[in-house]
Amino acid sequence: MKLKGLMILVATIVSLAIPALGLSFHCKGGFVYVGDTSLAVLKKCGEPHLKDVTKIGLSSREEKWHYDFGEKTLPHTVTIRDGKVIKIEVD
Repeated sequence: MKLKGLMILVATIVSLAIPALGLSFHCKGGFVYVGDTSLAVLKKCGEPHLKDVTKIGLSSREEKWHYDFGEKTLPHTVTIRDGKVIKIEVD
C-alpha cells in the first residue's frame, strides 16, 4: 500500500513540474507538450490569436503561435518548427 501512495506522490510532483519547466501548457482541449504536432495544438487550443512565421533556410520554417485566453490565464507562445512544437513560453 505504501508503494501505491509513493507512486501517486511522484506522479503528482511530475505533473506539477512539467508545466513549470515550460514543457507544456493547458488549453480547453487538453495539455500541449513539446513534441506535439501543430495539428494537435490546433485541436486542443484552436486558432492562435496571432501567428509569426519565419523561413529558415530553403525548406524549414518556424512559427510562433500566441495564445491569450483572458484574465485568469497567462499568455503563452508556442514555437513550432517544421510542424512540431519545439518550445513553450509564458509571455
